[in-house]
Amino acid sequence: MTAVVRRVAVTADLGAALGDVVEVGGRAVVVLVGGAGGMDADALDAVTSLLTDHVVPLVVANDGVVVDGGTDTGVMRAMGQARTAAASAFPLVGVVAAGTVVLPGEPQRPGAFDTEPRHSHVIVVPGEDWGDESRWLDRVAALLAGPRPSVTLLLNGGAIAAADAARSIARGRPVVVAAGTGRLADAVAAAAVHTGAAAGTAGDVADTDADARAIAASPLTRVVPVIDGAALAAALAEVLGQERPQPSAAGTPSEHGDRLVQFDQPTEADMDVARDRPARDDVGLGPADLALGRTTSGAGDD
Repeated sequence: MTAVVRRVAVTADLGAALGDVVEVGGRAVVVLVGGAGGMDADALDAVTSLLTDHVVPLVVANDGVVVDGGTDTGVMRAMGQARTAAASAFPLVGVVAAGTVVLPGEPQRPGAFDTEPRHSHVIVVPGEDWGDESRWLDRVAALLAGPRPSVTLLLNGGAIAAADAARSIARGRPVVVAAGTGRLADAVAAAAVHTGAAAGTAGDVADTDADARAIAASPLTRVVPVIDGAALAAALAEVLGQERPQPSAAGTPSEHGDRLVQFDQPTEADMDVARDRPARDDVGLGPADLALGRTTSGAGDD
């Protein structure tokens, strides 16, 4: 399968680019953020099972769309594989910064990744560095959802995923964190239960502890153990506001117990604010700034 590829230069072009390939403003949206090259084999296996057994059926049941980082690695690759394995046709939209990926007919930049080949659509946005796509990904999800709900699923991840999650919170989009997938997700889970560093956190998470605490502190954040796929799907479905498919078997309880799932759910007022909030200039802000509601930096947009 060959993805439909569209390039945009400014955010004002996003609506037209998306409308050309997928319905804008009427689909439930799952924003998938998290680990790319920093995931170990056990975490990747857990993520792949979760996506295949629970997330893909949920997206299908809700006539939804998945938006992610679109590169052929980590959670993005696992999402493409899960969608293909289920023979599903829902739009899987990758948002990539031009300087970080290999594009047909263009010189290959050092360190560039291929786009994930099982995605249905790829939106190429300006940028030379990893993370430059973050604010664009947030806006793509908002445009596709329109008045419909959207939810972010955090799996593993590091500093870029922290920025993605914090932008979701700043927009009013709930974030469901899969504890037990490592790194940032486990740091957020640890912050949520005030137990210090969680097992399995490593790498650049040491530099994002403040961001993990800010994400955990938001009433829009909910932490669910990855081994309880049914509970995690239920948390996503609760935000999307539609029936979830019946699981084939009950999930396995976590050693963390119910402490990880007792977070406030967004109210209808929260969702109204999120839908009505215009795109903001958040260039130059860190994840903790965004999660705490700081939404201007003085930098120009586009």
